[in-house]
Amino acid sequence: MIPNFNGGASVGAVNPIEIKEVLAAGKGVDTAKILRDLGHPVTACGLLGENHRSAFEQLFLYRGINGAFTHIKGQTRSNLHMID
Repeated sequence: MIPNFNGGASVGAVNPIEIKEVLAAGKGVDTAKILRDLGHPVTACGLLGENHRSAFEQLFLYRGINGAFTHIKGQTRSNLHMID
């Protein structure tokens, strides 16, 4: 599983952007959330950057997902969705 952060932004007149939200996500994380919502026990695993560890741990605790990630130095991948 490759976790990542999904964020949305609005584009300003020149280059300024306004960050709307940042979500702990990723295909595997999103699938784990759906399976858990359907009542299945879920363990999410993979590589997770230490810099964003707490955001994912909070999500997993809130959603009842068992997190079994290997923590690595650095950041977790981020995606930015531009909304015009």
